[in-house]
Amino acid sequence: MLLPFLAGPILFLPFFLLSFLSRGAWMGYGDGKLALGIGWFLGLHGGFTAILLAFWIGAIVGVLLLLFGRSKKFTMKSAIPFAPFLILGFMVVFFFDILILDFIL
Repeated sequence: MLLPFLAGPILFLPFFLLSFLSRGAWMGYGDGKLALGIGWFLGLHGGFTAILLAFWIGAIVGVLLLLFGRSKKFTMKSAIPFAPFLILGFMVVFFFDILILDFIL
C-alpha cells in the first residue's frame, strides 16, 4: 500500500541529486518535480517507463539536431529542455499503456 505513494519520491530522487550536485547546470529542479508527479500518477513501473522513453526520445532528437541543425546552431554545449520529453514519455505510457518491464520480463 505504501509503494504507490513512494513511486513519486523514488523517481524524483535521481533528478534531485543531479540538480543538487550540479547546482542546476545539468538538470533543473522542475524536471524532478515533473518526475514526482509522473511517479504518483503512473506508479513506479509506468513512471520508470515514461522517464526511460523521455531519455530515449530526447537522445534521438538531440542527435538529429546535431546532425541536421541549421548553420551549426546546435552544438554539444547546447541546452535542450528535458520537460517536453518527460511529458511526451508520460503521454505515450498513459495513452498506449506501454510498460518496458513487460517487454523485458
